[in-house]
Amino acid sequence: MNIPSGLKRFLKKVLIRRKELETFNLYGDSFTVVDISYRLGVRPTIRAIEHHGGKVFSSLIYLDDKYGHPYLRPVQAMIKAWGGKHEYRNALVLGCAGCSLPRFIDEEYPSCAITGVEYAEKMIEIAKKYFLDGIDERFHLIHADAFEYVPTYQADPFDLIIVDLFQGKGLVKSIFTDDFLSHLKGICSEKALVVFNLSTSVTQEEVSQYKTPLKKNFSSAALMQMWNSRFLALFPGKNSDDEVAAFKQKTAKILRL
Repeated sequence: MNIPSGLKRFLKKVLIRRKELETFNLYGDSFTVVDISYRLGVRPTIRAIEHHGGKVFSSLIYLDDKYGHPYLRPVQAMIKAWGGKHEYRNALVLGCAGCSLPRFIDEEYPSCAITGVEYAEKMIEIAKKYFLDGIDERFHLIHADAFEYVPTYQADPFDLIIVDLFQGKGLVKSIFTDDFLSHLKGICSEKALVVFNLSTSVTQEEVSQYKTPLKKNFSSAALMQMWNSRFLALFPGKNSDDEVAAFKQKTAKILRL
């Protein structure tokens, strides 16, 4: 049954309660930290950083962690799929915003050290003010440029790296350069998982254009899609085709749950 757009707007207004906590400007766009609750209790309360008129979320958490983590579920599924057979001892998140993914890793892998790198000082201020309550001291949030941090990193290699680099709604496409990919591989452990959140910013055809630097630096890759969003898994180690196929199958299974 098709619901008229006017009725949809009315139901949204009646059933959903919004409490705007703070609005700020970044990258030429307006961002709002907002709590979203549902009058009939059909869903737990969500805290989000939204922009583009509420059409895009930069971060998303449930205020009660017992409900899990709503942000970037495909990325969570990929982390779980690979983590079933590989231990995450050291994780890196490039582009943190409100630190939704570090919160997920913190809860799911309690022995994993987590480093978050965020370029925008205002985002770090917002994350500390609204999103980091209760997160373990294993998480360290650093103010830095990811393209300067990665080449100069010299400590323990990472078993998990999430690349979530956007300016506003646009993907920072420098992540596909040979220089960045080479340095990224250089800080990975042998059996690491690297995940790029491409969102809707890159088509499958555009990803194909970057095959040369990707193949040069990573032994295998898996492009996953959920609705209109795309996510790229990269493997620096020598994994068999069966391992990558099993990873994709398990990711798909987790997403169906």
